[in-house]
Amino acid sequence: MTRPSIHGLLTALLVVAVQASGWAQVADFSGTWVFDPTKSNGEPTVPRIFNTSGVKPTSLNLVIKQTPTELSVGIGDVQLLYKLDGTEANISAAGRAGFPVGKTTWNGGRLVIALTQEVFDAAKGDYVKVKGQEIYLLDRGVLTVEKMQTLLDGTTQTRKLVYTKTNAS
Repeated sequence: MTRPSIHGLLTALLVVAVQASGWAQVADFSGTWVFDPTKSNGEPTVPRIFNTSGVKPTSLNLVIKQTPTELSVGIGDVQLLYKLDGTEANISAAGRAGFPVGKTTWNGGRLVIALTQEVFDAAKGDYVKVKGQEIYLLDRGVLTVEKMQTLLDGTTQTRKLVYTKTNAS
């Protein structure tokens, strides 16, 4: 019987450590999440075509399904889809024109979504691109979604939305 070399064992341990650090970085947001207004700053909104501030959804709760390549977020009657491979794509699951385009990155256990939306600015008489960002963070069964949106007047609107997971997921 041959014994593994120290170099072989160290290489194997290094591979496991690198893989484990990559796995620890990706949170699974899947589930049904109930909005908690007492811990939140603001209310959820959903994107609307050419509207940077969005509108109130038919339900404030989230239904999230996550695969290795996509994060599907249902809020009321709106279905949003984020590509998890870092490619930029329209976030409307139906591919509706005028919705923001999103690009995701992982930062530790946080999912960071950079958003860009083209909106008509009547004051300028032209279309402008406005930026936004969403950060999803899961900590001890609580989902926090931080949303930053630039409005047409150049101001930034920030909301912290807190959700708890239901057993129905």
